[in-house]
Amino acid sequence: MNRELDNILKQLKTLKEQHLSLSIKCIKKAGGLLNTHLFIFAILKRSLDIVDAFTYSVEKFNLNVQVPILRLEIDNCLLLKLGVILSQQGKDILQEVYNDNFEIKKFKYNGKNLSENKLAELISEEHESFKELYKFTCKAVHFTRFNMKSCVSSIGDMKLKINMALGNKDKSRDILINTASFINVSKILFNMIEKFLSETKGSLISYL
Repeated sequence: MNRELDNILKQLKTLKEQHLSLSIKCIKKAGGLLNTHLFIFAILKRSLDIVDAFTYSVEKFNLNVQVPILRLEIDNCLLLKLGVILSQQGKDILQEVYNDNFEIKKFKYNGKNLSENKLAELISEEHESFKELYKFTCKAVHFTRFNMKSCVSSIGDMKLKINMALGNKDKSRDILINTASFINVSKILFNMIEKFLSETKGSLISYL
């Protein structure tokens, strides 16, 4: 198990490095700072901080916060998908996000109001398991039996051991599963960013 944990920690470290590489690639794409670039930088910075927090949760075997952190990375994918849609509609995603009244449900897709669920569905057209993972993390953000299970360890028939120590070393298998899902979502995000940069034309920023 220690070897598996070391391996996923190395993968998380590689993810951090890939954020920086993608940032440099984004900078080199054009001579000036475009609205699309700043939008991507904001997502990458948020994602980089999320990866750092997730890494800490792995090191501390903190199962309770892992899935909520994963939900934040999924949110980056949802926001990026919204950026793609708005760009295709000729809207400025950066200006929309800067609006104090920014809400996903204000925007339309094929004549219908958008929602996080719809954005997850659209991402799943290219990344099959995405929507199911989205639904799972939405539930796990709230208090569920998942949290109940984290505070007990079975030690035999009809006996339970209460765990009030920090973390869940006894549930390292769940830690590994969550981390594999997190790394997969981050890779989906990178894929979406690459596609966004190659397909979306930006404009020079003049309103910040």
